[in-house]
Amino acid sequence: MSGKLFLSKFINKIDKKFRVSIPSAYRNILSVNNAINLIIYPSIKNKCIECCSQEYLERLFNAIKKIDPYTEERDAFETIILGSAYELTLDNEGRIIIPNNFVENFNLKEHVSFIGKGEIFEIWNPQNLEKHIENSQKLAKENLLRIKN
Repeated sequence: MSGKLFLSKFINKIDKKFRVSIPSAYRNILSVNNAINLIIYPSIKNKCIECCSQEYLERLFNAIKKIDPYTEERDAFETIILGSAYELTLDNEGRIIIPNNFVENFNLKEHVSFIGKGEIFEIWNPQNLEKHIENSQKLAKENLLRIKN
């Protein structure tokens, strides 16, 4: 991805039809990068939804293809990331409809939180994200010296 990175944290309402507005800062980045659609899939690492462009997903798939095709590891990546992914189109108001199974699996109720992670952003249950941020703060502090310029 060339261009700007997904940054910051936002909270938006999710309606009864599971529509949620993508933060305008994120929509601007998607449009700058000519991303017409948004790819969403369950995070392998966290209890959230990862969101990316088609370009990012293709790079992720190229990394997965380097794993022997008959291993359980590659099958797991393909199943969770590719097999569970949805390609969503933003409506005229910048909203997406989150699939019902994602709403249930990630306990998304009246509000959802968005957090930018550079080339991707994530959608979380707000309480779960706050706990994750707390844990991440501790882990980042413990590993501060690992960041090199």
